[in-house]
Amino acid sequence: MRSERSFCYKEEISPEKYCSKSKKYPCEPGKYYYGRGLLQSITWNEYYGAAGKHLGLPLLKDPDLVARSTEVAFKFAMWFWNRNVRPALYLGFGEITKRVDGRECSNWRRDGPNSKVKQYIEFCKMLGVTPDQGLDCF
Repeated sequence: MRSERSFCYKEEISPEKYCSKSKKYPCEPGKYYYGRGLLQSITWNEYYGAAGKHLGLPLLKDPDLVARSTEVAFKFAMWFWNRNVRPALYLGFGEITKRVDGRECSNWRRDGPNSKVKQYIEFCKMLGVTPDQGLDCF
């Protein structure tokens, strides 16, 4: 389970290893690179390695640091957001969803985008703003 319970968990409920062959950011023995922190869609050793390099943190050696430290969790999420999501903000909610977790927009998870869109529309109503036009990510 990834982010269905928005901001309730520090780690994925059913984590996978998320270790791919990488010369630049090789997996450490016994370490797993599943979602932790605020954006649990940030997975794989490549993201942990790149974020760790940018932030000056040993995230490949200690990926649990993201779950243990609120400060690191925020830095990790902001690094990912600014690198991958921010450039697409003007493209709409659907494109943002795709950039946060592309699997949400595939056949792998047909209910994912719909529940996210429903949440987004509810938040817009609570804030008294109009949802943008680009809601779909297929």
